[in-house]
Amino acid sequence: MFQSRTFQIVALLLLLLAKEAFASVITILPADSHTLPLIRAIKAIEKEHSEVEKEVSFRVLNSSDIKERKPKKGELFVLYLMDRRTVMAAKEYVERVIKGGGRVYGVSEPYDE
Repeated sequence: MFQSRTFQIVALLLLLLAKEAFASVITILPADSHTLPLIRAIKAIEKEHSEVEKEVSFRVLNSSDIKERKPKKGELFVLYLMDRRTVMAAKEYVERVIKGGGRVYGVSEPYDE
């Protein structure tokens, strides 16, 4: 439950950021272990706030299908910085997002060690 609530907060913050950036699509490439909780959080937000789906759509991708996907014009792309392999897999997608007038944000967890 705690993890799901955390992802709901993150998704709500992304919605605020999308409004500021005039983005109608938020695409997220999360860490594999975060994918299911993130999808659940997005569904919970869309259920609690039905107006969200009219303003912004969420897409959750994985590193294997990102090469096949085309970014939407002006989208907001959030890349979870896990490792070099993931960043390299997303490189062309990131370039296409930027060329299409979108914004790209890289996020990671703090390192304790």
